[in-house]
Amino acid sequence: MNRKIAWTLVVLIILGLAGYAAYAKYAGTLPVPAIPSLSDGQSTATALPEDSSWEWLETVRADGSGMTPAEGQPFIVTFAADRSFGIDGDCNTMGSTYLLGEGNGLTLAPLFSTKMFCEGSRETEFAADIATVSGYALAGDELTLTLTDGGAMRFARVPQPL
Repeated sequence: MNRKIAWTLVVLIILGLAGYAAYAKYAGTLPVPAIPSLSDGQSTATALPEDSSWEWLETVRADGSGMTPAEGQPFIVTFAADRSFGIDGDCNTMGSTYLLGEGNGLTLAPLFSTKMFCEGSRETEFAADIATVSGYALAGDELTLTLTDGGAMRFARVPQPL
């Protein structure tokens, strides 16, 4: 190995170690947001059920426009106990994390997604709508996600296998 490459590697290792040392020194002082739990005063009667799956029925936006899934192309949203959620769309898989707020507030972190192309997929519009969720309401086996524009996305509970 020539000397120039060797010195470059040494410098990169030193910079990496210095960066790690700086991170380790300050990592414990960074604020970590708390994830609300049922013990934080939320009513169990209206809490978003953990480990539950929901099939998207329709979106109705405040301007009256809307969208439904294509026939035979369901979108299933699953909320997990660890505050993550996944979406099996009509083409790709998406997901992220969520936070429950006061009352029935709901904040979804930006989505990650696989990037396959599927002709006629409704995922772009679905993802744009779900990115604006600000709250939720439960009524029996129906979940309604409220959107910041005043619209709503409706879902039906998917029965859990026995």
